[in-house]
Amino acid sequence: MSNQIENGKAHAVWFGVVDVMILLILVGFICSMFLLDGTTSSQDDDSQDRLVFSVSVQAPYNETLFHQEGGENFVSLRISGSEATFGNLYLAENGMFYLECDLSSVDASEDREGLWMLGDTVLMSGALLKVESELADFAVTVLSVPITAPSGSFSPEFVAARPK
Repeated sequence: MSNQIENGKAHAVWFGVVDVMILLILVGFICSMFLLDGTTSSQDDDSQDRLVFSVSVQAPYNETLFHQEGGENFVSLRISGSEATFGNLYLAENGMFYLECDLSSVDASEDREGLWMLGDTVLMSGALLKVESELADFAVTVLSVPITAPSGSFSPEFVAARPK
């Protein structure tokens, strides 16, 4: 009879240890969910970079509509059918339009180095993007190879340094 009591105590201790281990694993998992969210500073640094390239705008959009919509600053653009903005359209002093888009909106091409994908469109010379602004739906044609640049680098110096 004493042998059965000792077996029962041994089983109770074993189940207690297993229960404590399961609780510790659950607590560790829950804590790690909250602690790992705050350690993404390297991703925040990448979000400061932008992809910049020259574009031509198609009718009905033109310089007059750009100045009406954006003043002297920029115009926020969305891909047709989307609610989220992916970038900004700028007008340089030389009359050339430039598109500056978030790196979070584009994906690097898996096949070729230096190529970027915006949705299903490869951003290379001649690519056509259907976009929307607050006032118009229009298309832009990519004229130059996109390059990564720090946010806010769109300036007359940047435009002058670009190959024509």
